[in-house]
Amino acid sequence: MGRIQRFWIEILMSHWKSPNEPLPKKQVEEECHPALKDDPEYAKYFKMLKMRIPPAAVKQAMVRDGKDPSILDRNPDEPLKQVEEEKKECRPALKDDPEYAKYFKMLKMKMPLGAVKQAMVRDGKDPAILDRNPDEPLEEEKKECRPALKDDPEYAKYFKMLKMKMPLGAVKQAMVRDGKDPAILDMDPDKPLKQKNESLGKQKEKTKAPKVVRKKLFWNAIDQSKLRRDSLWAQAQSEPLLLEGLDYDADEFANLFTSTVKGKGKVKIEKSNDTSSCQKVTKPKQPKVQLIDDRRNMNGSILLAKFKNKDFNGLAENVDHLDCMDMGETELCALRQLLPTKDESLALQSYLPAPGAPTDAMESAISKLGNCEKYMVAMLNVANVSRKFDCLLYRAQFDGRVEELTKEINSLQVACSSVRECDKLQRLLVYALRLGNQLNTGDSGNTAAAITLDSLLKLHEAKAFDKKTSVLHYLISIVKKNDIDVLSLAEELKPLQGAERIVGESLVKTRKELVDGLGLVKSMAKEESTRCSKEEENKVTSRQAPECSIDSSSSGGESDQISLPKEDDYLQTTNIGKFAIEADSTLNCVSLMLDNANDTFSDLLNYFGEDEDMPTNVFFTTLNRFLSMFECAREDVDRKDRAKLRQEKMAEKRKPLSK
Repeated sequence: MGRIQRFWIEILMSHWKSPNEPLPKKQVEEECHPALKDDPEYAKYFKMLKMRIPPAAVKQAMVRDGKDPSILDRNPDEPLKQVEEEKKECRPALKDDPEYAKYFKMLKMKMPLGAVKQAMVRDGKDPAILDRNPDEPLEEEKKECRPALKDDPEYAKYFKMLKMKMPLGAVKQAMVRDGKDPAILDMDPDKPLKQKNESLGKQKEKTKAPKVVRKKLFWNAIDQSKLRRDSLWAQAQSEPLLLEGLDYDADEFANLFTSTVKGKGKVKIEKSNDTSSCQKVTKPKQPKVQLIDDRRNMNGSILLAKFKNKDFNGLAENVDHLDCMDMGETELCALRQLLPTKDESLALQSYLPAPGAPTDAMESAISKLGNCEKYMVAMLNVANVSRKFDCLLYRAQFDGRVEELTKEINSLQVACSSVRECDKLQRLLVYALRLGNQLNTGDSGNTAAAITLDSLLKLHEAKAFDKKTSVLHYLISIVKKNDIDVLSLAEELKPLQGAERIVGESLVKTRKELVDGLGLVKSMAKEESTRCSKEEENKVTSRQAPECSIDSSSSGGESDQISLPKEDDYLQTTNIGKFAIEADSTLNCVSLMLDNANDTFSDLLNYFGEDEDMPTNVFFTTLNRFLSMFECAREDVDRKDRAKLRQEKMAEKRKPLSK
């Protein structure tokens, strides 16, 4: 072998490595801990930056995905392990951590451990932090890569049911039926199941521990964002918001305002034959089933708590027969709001046993529901329940609406009569017309024959050349010299003050609503009367079934003479029908009054030459504004006349006495 061959063999042997030889430490670390830009958890965000997406938008996406947005501010070539080690080095001890320092400070003030843990639970913190070493930093728990709850094969279908807008109670009931924990639906669907199970375990441990009940002070807190910087509460932010730093007995505070409750259920004392001893028996709570939204369930329970009668089946029967005449408008509105929606009806029907199920099974299923669901179940059996509640509401509101409508009609009638019969207003309009023609035309002719009412408002706007005296001032001075009785015009037109709030179209609309509502009441009353008559006929035929052998020849001639009952005959058989008859008579009288008032107002518009389509509120508002200007101008004129009279008297006193 030549010298050159040996040379190349030595070079190859120096660079050759065995496959079993371990890699260098630096290369292993690079493969196990890739750079941030190559890390599978953060690579896509750095790729978004390369695509020139704004950094703020990328950070927002990281916050949405539960990532630390400060990663983008670091060197993308650094490994993730180095970032985590720096965070651990910078993390303060628990007693100095801004998130938990105040709780360790409360322990230093000798506050009870249970009270401090209760404060942490109230603030949404983990009370187990207090059992750790306060000099050590808070270590984050390692997370395993598990699917989110919404993507978990075991629970995905239930979250999909929620997306389909099914009631939360119905979905939870389906989970109970399948042997799943319904509390899973109250968790964050974007987090994995392991963390939730740990938190559930902690919650179960907490429930086993004695429960601390604290006295509450029900005050009205002010939103901090609404406080000004110079307010008392903003200045008080520098002071601690708890009893920290004050001289008080923590044990005495805990004894006075906190109490420990052990066990669940109500304690019931049963007397035995031996009166000297008694036993405490804990009554277990019956499990409740909730099928509707939490907020609606809570609001419904509050509304139903005001009703003394909890017999929802009897209430449903009264509604079905339109026989809730003793209920007020407020109660009926509350009950109508609690009628089940379409989704709630489907949820209740799917929960309840089949229609042919035994009565015991139906009662057992209903007993597990809350008051709100029980009410909804009872109303499911009422046909046309919404229309029947509309009829009952119409009956409860009828007297008040008719009284208000009648009052407005009378006010309109009185106002029209007072304006039409006011001779002083007519004379004032003539004076204003003459003065305006003198100003506009002088003696050249082409005078106006009439003016509109809104022209009176311009008398106050037009000023003389002295820029002090208006045309209205001058008109009052003329009237004062020639017809002083006209100045007391406002006293005769006092009814106009209430008439400016009356709108004729609103009165007509209210009458139409009352008439349409009465039509609905009549139709429902006829249906109720027909149903009652059929029930009576069925009872009579069942009693007379054995005696049905009647001569057909004798009854054949009478069948042609049977006449249908009149409408009043139908309505007289039920309470709601009797009300409909009385309401019809009342509405006829009110309609006649409204027609007369509208005719009177139309005649008034024609009398003053106004547009026939002018609304009532515009007409009377214009007159009221003019009367207000007229009174102010009259006071100005009187004040000037008194001042002028005083000056004349002073001038007379200054003249020398004649010898």
